[in-house]
Amino acid sequence: WRKAGRWAWRITLGFLLLAWTLGISAWLALHWLILPRLDEWRPRIEAQATRALGHPVQIGQITVHSAGWVPAFTLRDVVLRDARGREALRLPQVSAAVSVPSMLALRLRFDQLLIDGARLEVRRDAAGRWFVGGLDMEADSAGAVDGTAAADWFFEQHEFVIRDGTLRWVDEQRAAPPLQLTDVQLLVRNRGRRHELRLDATPPADWGDRFAIVGQARGALLSRAGDWQHWKGTLHASLPRADVSQLRRHVDLPVAVQQGQAALRAWVDWDQGQPQALTLDAALRDVSVQLGTDLAPVAMATLAGRFSAERQAGGLRLAIDRLAFTTAEGTVWAPSQMALLWKQATATVAPAASAAAARAASGAASGGTAEPATLNTGGEFSADRLDLALLADLGERLPIGHSLRALLRQLNPEGTVGTLQARWDGPLDAPRTWQAKAKVKGLAIAAAPSPEPGGIGRPGWRGADLDIVAGETGGQAELQLH
Repeated sequence: WRKAGRWAWRITLGFLLLAWTLGISAWLALHWLILPRLDEWRPRIEAQATRALGHPVQIGQITVHSAGWVPAFTLRDVVLRDARGREALRLPQVSAAVSVPSMLALRLRFDQLLIDGARLEVRRDAAGRWFVGGLDMEADSAGAVDGTAAADWFFEQHEFVIRDGTLRWVDEQRAAPPLQLTDVQLLVRNRGRRHELRLDATPPADWGDRFAIVGQARGALLSRAGDWQHWKGTLHASLPRADVSQLRRHVDLPVAVQQGQAALRAWVDWDQGQPQALTLDAALRDVSVQLGTDLAPVAMATLAGRFSAERQAGGLRLAIDRLAFTTAEGTVWAPSQMALLWKQATATVAPAASAAAARAASGAASGGTAEPATLNTGGEFSADRLDLALLADLGERLPIGHSLRALLRQLNPEGTVGTLQARWDGPLDAPRTWQAKAKVKGLAIAAAPSPEPGGIGRPGWRGADLDIVAGETGGQAELQLH
């Protein structure tokens, strides 16, 4: 056993010495044979870059300035051409630190790729087709960039940096004015399945202040480097000041914001290429928001809070924390919390047996196959510290359902709801079953006459405390009048 152990140790040591010798030899060959002649390899490098991007790449000059273990060089006047041979993108200077293993494997890869002064236009045409630097990114179009190969190559690079860049965004589909971002600083790091990103840019002065976007993601095991559709990660954006009327021209907002200034921080969690959760910290001033197409705008002097949305099994959860605002008339809403769970189900309607049934099945033709539809099957709502008087005043401008809006008009309530919990099955306007619990302080409701001649109307009261538990079959209430 001792003799066998000595032989195993000698063999292991021999392999280590051999690997070390080969590594030193490769490093010497790289520095003394390959790098001094790198400009002579320019056609080969251009050809490999052309294969990776699917479009002709030209390099004006390659200068080597290697020092130390990691070789480095600078590329000047890098030109990317489209399918017709026209110049689509020009990079004045690209500095690169070569990955030694990639040179040995004859596969272009960098420890760092640094681009100075890049100018790039990204455009989406009216048909939804994307163009980057004038290159068509649709895989099914003639001469389009091989997006799969380009993404794989990009996310195999260890570090990618853009300094002092300019990005021009043109969205013809939204008919939005062009947006130009200056002083763009971009950093992308790739380490195996882990990917990190940071983008800092300055928008036009009337658009807002300089903003930052930071992202982290992890790729799926044994997947391609550029298979981002199966990544899982988090994206964070920070906008210290943004003109909301400008922002909504380029971004789909959950509500129609017509004007206002905002300071925003947002976190987006996604998995398998789909957003799973959104958290938004917002502080707005002089804002006008329309919460429904058939509702009047709500004007706020100030509004702040944390808004979140999360996909859950069987539904969608929406929440607002620390919501506080002051209306344009000067009325103050104290900080409060609200949470709403929409229960959803996907139903596939069978082909209708009659014309009437066909119309009910989402307009499917008789004998056809109806598409799956997402149905609201009920929900849950909870809240605290609700100002009933202000809620009734804003009721005509809030998406609270016709029945609740009509009830607020009839009662004209005042007081504060300390806690509220509600649950219902079916549509909100006409639930099949429902339960509600509430504690109200300082309750006041308006008196109302009887709808029948000579009948007893509803009395009004003020300064009451109310505990109520109710449902579709009845309930109980405890009322204390002061």
